[in-house]
Amino acid sequence: MTMKDWCERMSPRQYNVDERRAIQFGICHGFVRKLCIYPVSLKKCDMRSYFELQDFFPGECKIPVTDQTTIYLKLCPSFHGIEPPKVEPYMVPMFTQIPPPNTPNHIPKMDVLSQKICPKVDGVCCIKEIAMLVQIDTDLVMRCVRNLHFYGCLTLIPLFMYANTYVATEQLHDLYMNADLIETGMTMKDWCERMSPRQYNVDERRAIQFGICHGFVRKLCIYPVSLKKCDMRR
Repeated sequence: MTMKDWCERMSPRQYNVDERRAIQFGICHGFVRKLCIYPVSLKKCDMRSYFELQDFFPGECKIPVTDQTTIYLKLCPSFHGIEPPKVEPYMVPMFTQIPPPNTPNHIPKMDVLSQKICPKVDGVCCIKEIAMLVQIDTDLVMRCVRNLHFYGCLTLIPLFMYANTYVATEQLHDLYMNADLIETGMTMKDWCERMSPRQYNVDERRAIQFGICHGFVRKLCIYPVSLKKCDMRR
């Protein structure tokens, strides 16, 4: 710390008083050389307090009930406000991690419901079929799949059927020049009969799953429209 002092005199002329009544002050001021570091220290203290609070409230806890039973509670993160998608019974779950988390090393670390569901996730069976295989209510399986999708363990794709129609999306720019690929209205069955993908060692089911997961193929949803008899123009 550096000290600086000086003498300050109040002139009596300013107050119309006698010169003998002049007042003098001895002023001393201290300068802290480390003052520039002080705001940084305060910031570090605030950060330490913040991290200490985060350690005190991590958003998860475990409650021992008995020697064999423990309840694990955890708050789901917000993921920037993105809600998990709506899960339907006929959607097909498919793992996005390689290797998939259904090996003997991963299964014991999961909850009881995930331990029964994850080994049945093969990219072919829909949620309702998985519920029948594990003999668990479909609603519980849907909740478990929704939670696994929320944490990025798997994705959901439409049920593969040869009666479905699939079209290319805007991400498949390189193949737009092929007129056969942009033809619409052809079912998967007609395409397989026409192109015979198995003779090229191509599994059409896995090819469609790969395209849907990477976003350059989508399922074309077709719905019947009821027209009134009087409206013959349509």
